[in-house]
Amino acid sequence: MSEPAIGAVVFDVLGTLVDEPAGIRAGIRELAPALDAPQVEQLLSLWQQHIDREQRRILAGVRYLAGDSLDLEAARLVAGPLESTTRLP
Repeated sequence: MSEPAIGAVVFDVLGTLVDEPAGIRAGIRELAPALDAPQVEQLLSLWQQHIDREQRRILAGVRYLAGDSLDLEAARLVAGPLESTTRLP
């Protein structure tokens, strides 16, 4: 019996070794320290909803986008409401 060819090995560490939501919260707080906790959570939710929606589109074959580019999209989406109240770097 022949062994199947392995084309890739993937390790999913987000949520296991990396607390992604905590990192995003910290980034939002650093960007806009005047926000209160509910405002930070609202922006975190916006980020997560965007990522979830777009990952579903990727899985459905509607689009392809690398993970770092998807994160950049989410970051721009979250930063949008802050542009008028925060001086962005």
